[in-house]
Amino acid sequence: MHKRKKAAAPAKAVTLAYVLQQTGRRMEPFYRRAATSEFYVRRFCEAVTETDLDKIEQMMKEAAPKIGENFPGTNGIGYFVGLPFAKPIEVYSNGTTIPPGTVQFTFEPEAFQRVAQAVLPLYKRFAKAPLYTGRLAHAIEDKDPEEAAKLVRTVVKDPALRSVTLESYGVALAFRFPFSKYTYRHLLMRESKL
Repeated sequence: MHKRKKAAAPAKAVTLAYVLQQTGRRMEPFYRRAATSEFYVRRFCEAVTETDLDKIEQMMKEAAPKIGENFPGTNGIGYFVGLPFAKPIEVYSNGTTIPPGTVQFTFEPEAFQRVAQAVLPLYKRFAKAPLYTGRLAHAIEDKDPEEAAKLVRTVVKDPALRSVTLESYGVALAFRFPFSKYTYRHLLMRESKL
């Protein structure tokens, strides 16, 4: 009796829920370190304002050894780290920045630490709560800003969170702290291909 060989299954496209879950697992240790260590945050912010990509990558891997291959970037007013995934996502980024055109070579340690403290529960939830992550992914995919904002605000409780908006197949969280004259945006988003 001959058995038919099964045709090779096509490569499975990754889902946004999976990407958010993996982003949470890889990045949560970084945000935990930034949320709890003033020394680490000062050094990291210095690397950002000096646009020192090697130091940024080294510090990220020091805090989060499982981050794996990543593509850090900085413009002197914030940082991004791109994590590679299969198609259709390819690269999904997260990071914190002051909106371009506001200031140059400024990234306040106190503000970044507060952002890290605020978003840490979100990354923990991504890593450990697939139902929550799936619901947020569906809100993003359905382009439902109210549902996405409601879900984010159930986890991110800092009163400095001013808005949650949809952006580039992800979310943007805008924080405004009383001690800073700048808005800090924390973004989770798909990198667009040029």
